[in-house]
Amino acid sequence: MYKQSCILFLYAETPLHPGSDSGVGAIDLPVQREVGTGLPVFHGTGIKGALKDATREAHGINDLLRQVAGLEAQRDALGGAGQDDETERERNCLAKEIEATRQCITAHLRSSGIDAVFGPETQGGDHAGAVSVQEGRVLLFPVRSLAGTFAWVTSPLALGRLRRDLHGLENQLDWDFGPPPSDHALVPPDSDVCLNDSENDDDPERNIVLDEFTFTAKEEPRLSAIAHWLAHHALPSDRGYDYWRERLCRAPKDTSPGKPACASSNLVVLPDDDFRDFCRFATEIQSRNRINPVTKTVKGQGLWTEEHLPAETVLYTKVLAADPRMPRDKGDTEGQFANASQVLAVMTRFDGGLVQMGGDATVGRGLVRIRAFTGAGNEDGRGDGTHEDIHTDGNDARGAGDGE
Repeated sequence: MYKQSCILFLYAETPLHPGSDSGVGAIDLPVQREVGTGLPVFHGTGIKGALKDATREAHGINDLLRQVAGLEAQRDALGGAGQDDETERERNCLAKEIEATRQCITAHLRSSGIDAVFGPETQGGDHAGAVSVQEGRVLLFPVRSLAGTFAWVTSPLALGRLRRDLHGLENQLDWDFGPPPSDHALVPPDSDVCLNDSENDDDPERNIVLDEFTFTAKEEPRLSAIAHWLAHHALPSDRGYDYWRERLCRAPKDTSPGKPACASSNLVVLPDDDFRDFCRFATEIQSRNRINPVTKTVKGQGLWTEEHLPAETVLYTKVLAADPRMPRDKGDTEGQFANASQVLAVMTRFDGGLVQMGGDATVGRGLVRIRAFTGAGNEDGRGDGTHEDIHTDGNDARGAGDGE
């Protein structure tokens, strides 16, 4: 039974490639997409695996794993059994060192709580992890704009999903505005991506040009509060993001009651179909080659294309935490978590951190800045009674296969 939850917002600082299997169209390596909507998605197993790897790196476990790999390479270089006595002694010493390092890794995994939170390293372990990481959904998608350089577009579907996932964490916003009509877009008052195409300043008709498409702007005052909330809860809180938060919601000089929460904003709410089309056709497509290191020419069949979510895309995932399923050792309490609040605290420590997710790590792709939002429902790890318990059937005991 999951007792605590939080939202992890994922801000893509560089293009992000949550890769799927090989494509059947013009793109060789497309991004993962939902079957029903066609929207990009980042499967929860990939997010959980990246967070687990970042946690192991922070606790020095990956360094120990690299040591084991190096020792095993030395042992294999000595050849098999039946060598001379000196070589055999060296093989035995390496074997003992490998075993000692592996025991050290096991102890570190337990003392750090990684086994309890994410599950054991081995497939089919004694227990499952205590967290469930849901799929990462696109919330804000950057699209070039004729005014304001770019707009963060979203849709009633994307906002409605966020509203649903915030259940028990936050319910103060007024989400009840209707979807925009066809060829229209909802914007907060004083949007900085609108064009004034009318000579009548008293009742100007404003348009928005996104990529190659024009939409008629329709002001929705309730979007000011939503843009303000997203700027201060979904975007990273680091001062390096001041510019981006002000693009999403620049604070007005007049903060008296009844005034809009934003003096300007580049948030645009599109119809669901248009949002889906931008998320499908406005992604970043990159062509890559394999080069022969000797001739410096392209290898045969070495050209392929990859699809990326562009930089400045904002996704989010919901994380559910249960009480640890790991058997408790009464003789050794180090690293043993007692409840779901302690488990969730491990996930919220990623707040402000930079984690590499998805493919193409060695060419700078997938650098994601994380913002954790716990809301009132998990304040101080206690909960206020508004969060619903989510029951499971107890059959999820796959261990490391769940998240890597």
